[in-house]
Amino acid sequence: MILGGGAGGAEAARRRPPAPSAVLLREKDVNLDESLRLAQALRTAGLEVVLTRDHDVFVPLDGRSRVADVAGADVFLSVHNNASSNRSVRGTEIYHQQGSSAGRSLARSLLAGITARAGTGSRGTFTRAGEKGDDYYAVLRNTRPTALIIEGAYLSNTDDARALADPAGRQRLADGITAGILERLRSLPERGPGPAPARPGPAGAGLATPGGLTATRVDGTDALLAWQPVAGATGYAVWRNGILVGDAAAASPSIGSGRTEAVSFRDVRPGHGIHRYEVRALAGVADQALLESGSALVELMVPWRMVVDPGHGGKDPGAIGRL
Repeated sequence: MILGGGAGGAEAARRRPPAPSAVLLREKDVNLDESLRLAQALRTAGLEVVLTRDHDVFVPLDGRSRVADVAGADVFLSVHNNASSNRSVRGTEIYHQQGSSAGRSLARSLLAGITARAGTGSRGTFTRAGEKGDDYYAVLRNTRPTALIIEGAYLSNTDDARALADPAGRQRLADGITAGILERLRSLPERGPGPAPARPGPAGAGLATPGGLTATRVDGTDALLAWQPVAGATGYAVWRNGILVGDAAAASPSIGSGRTEAVSFRDVRPGHGIHRYEVRALAGVADQALLESGSALVELMVPWRMVVDPGHGGKDPGAIGRL
């Protein structure tokens, strides 16, 4: 008896489903999508962002640096992903310009943000010298503002490549870079001890904390604070990051209006960073404050102008990963 059934030979081969081919993962595509996500995250956080490319086109190395110069950038981030002949190598590494303390600090902040948000291993921050002793990488050598190359993960590693192939994984990388940027901005301002404890005075004689405190950026670099006047106040004190930066006179009632206008204070060029402002109402005689209110608090970011550079593009695919 012959056991068997179905077609055999060439017919069986025709009916058999084809073996799945390896999925190719091109660095240029990953870099672009990650960069677009990063630009959106940075803009949502309040930063100004310019992209060197927003579609699949090749931009020469000197053209990438030129974008940063024309844009008046403060920071240039070149977004890449890595590859190695050793497929077990994985994780995040960041390169910064030689001799740049600002670049070194920013690189460390970004590495911490990426590894925390994206779960990649840390391979460290580095510089690399060329034959002439200057920066090996053209976008670091030829870019005037603080410039970094971010190698988010390894396309040659199966686990890293799987994360890079997932839109959620690319979003985590973008979110990690954004978190590192914001953490570095928060750490930039000089910090002071802050005001002494408030002097509320006798019961029933105290001053209310200024209400409705807002802070807006004006003329790109200045901070404009505004708040509602406090009854009985003869003036107001303003602190930035725990340092007394000025005072404002008490508002006078508008004639015939039955109300007072908002009090304002302009802080000229506080510098880049995330600033914490405190405003207190004061009541006193001459230059001596006899009563102080509690502090009204508000934060304001004076952002960097960022250039985000998606590495490779066009006929230059960069590294290739396979899943």
